[in-house]
Amino acid sequence: MVACLATVGAIVVFGGGGAAPAAGRSATAEVTEQGVSLVVAGILVTGPAGVAPAGTVLSAEAGTGAPFGKGASMFAGTGSPLELKLANGMQPAKPMSIRFPVPASPPAAAAGAVLTNPAGTAETHLIPAVYNAGERTLTAEIDHLSSFWPGFFDFGKLTGSVTRFAAQTTGITSAKPTCSTSPATTGDGTSVTLGGAVAGNPVWSCLRVENGQAVVTMTPGSPLPWLLRAAPEAVLEPPGTVDAGKAAVLAGYDTLIKTKPYAEGLLIPGVPRTYRFPVARLPGVITGKIDAGTYLGMALLFGVEEALEVFESGAGHLETAADSMRCLGDAIEAAHVPTPPTAEAVADLTKSVLSCVSAAVKDDETGRRVKVAIGILTTGIGLVAAGLEGVVRSASGTDTFTITVDAHVPPVDLHRTKLTSIRVPAALCDTNGDFTLRNGSAGGIPSRYGPLDAGTNGTVVYGDLDGDGLDEAAIDVYCNFSGGNGVPGQGFVVITGKSGKPAPVGVVTAQKQTPQTYTSGVETIAISRGRIEAIEDWYHPDDAHCCPSGRAQTTWTYSAGKLTPGKPRI
Repeated sequence: MVACLATVGAIVVFGGGGAAPAAGRSATAEVTEQGVSLVVAGILVTGPAGVAPAGTVLSAEAGTGAPFGKGASMFAGTGSPLELKLANGMQPAKPMSIRFPVPASPPAAAAGAVLTNPAGTAETHLIPAVYNAGERTLTAEIDHLSSFWPGFFDFGKLTGSVTRFAAQTTGITSAKPTCSTSPATTGDGTSVTLGGAVAGNPVWSCLRVENGQAVVTMTPGSPLPWLLRAAPEAVLEPPGTVDAGKAAVLAGYDTLIKTKPYAEGLLIPGVPRTYRFPVARLPGVITGKIDAGTYLGMALLFGVEEALEVFESGAGHLETAADSMRCLGDAIEAAHVPTPPTAEAVADLTKSVLSCVSAAVKDDETGRRVKVAIGILTTGIGLVAAGLEGVVRSASGTDTFTITVDAHVPPVDLHRTKLTSIRVPAALCDTNGDFTLRNGSAGGIPSRYGPLDAGTNGTVVYGDLDGDGLDEAAIDVYCNFSGGNGVPGQGFVVITGKSGKPAPVGVVTAQKQTPQTYTSGVETIAISRGRIEAIEDWYHPDDAHCCPSGRAQTTWTYSAGKLTPGKPRI
């Protein structure tokens, strides 16, 4: 195809209209040393000195054919075509000028353009043109002779092209997977389940457990891309193979995912994504949010590529070029396109996409044509943005989802568990923090009294405290001063096994204490649903350390996971 070089120095926007004067339908003129000039049907054609050898005949004929071909896909004609020829099929040695009268009032904010069908080809493309509102003319510079139609670039058709590319994803469907959403079980009996809030089936989630990890695979049920986040310690597996045959836009998504860090968690139509969570670190959560910016940015990129081809200024396959996709990713992040999008945010994104395309082209003749075409496209950003604002609105329902991943460890049978290594709450002996008995003892425990030693005498009492059908246990634990005697604390540590390992619920300690006597203790307890009855030994002022003579009974109640003592009864 013969290229057309646009050398106009400005882009002018339509703003008025007029009527073309009547004239003959054909004319000829002979090239002189000064150049050539002719008028046919009100159309002025001029060529500078040296455009062709003197004596060469230039012929012009006004036609009646309608615009056609690729160039017409984003073009609205506004007058009759003109065919130009030099004798012997010669082409001009220098650019010529063609000025059309504009017979009808073009729409506001439309950029002037001339459609051309280069001689010997069946294709068309656009040449930038300047509209003069005062003269009601449209002028373009041409570097070849062929057929030309006056008109303007149709931004509505560009919007339609972008929308069409965006709509490609609506046809990319994924069948609902047959994998299980039922709880999965680890080798030790831990049950892993999925939950959360997922409205409208934006994703289908499947769960399995392997090698100590909960594996969650999400299959998209939405035509839009979703930005995923997951915690804690979630690892996102690489995406599967992208079937670009379904839609060219998938190749762009694939490049974006592999290029921009933010896009690593992008869930794109037709391509499942998988997260792995360590079961030991659950619960976990996966959140998804519609990425309206990526959806529109990718569609804009394709629409701009098509528009550039209309101007015969193709910039190559930008959707698979890492540099252009990196730039696009930056533009998407900077635009912060909300869901639903605003026209202002879409306009900013459109401007950034055009800048990315301009930056991606080389500084050569093709690159200069691309930049001229981008200049024209920039004039219609507002129109394109207004047309695209509703694209995401119509495609999106819910704009977020949450998937929870929970682990349910089987309870431990405390009757079958050795309870000599347990965590002891600080409240038992007024220590600086909780401490742990290992094989029934602990030493050097910091406290407000100084270092303490602790141990258990082996007494264990069982009973179903919370009414779940599983017994809790209470272990008799005491504290001594390290290297001395005296008991600053004693009582029963109440243990539950429902979390899969022994864990303290609280402590039962003596509530009756006479001032300036030895520390009272708990002799025995009885556990029943919702309460613990504790029998206490306490000292009268004259009692020896060996032999407390006081007796008291305190009822402890259990509610909402907490033990609360009542008033001791003597």
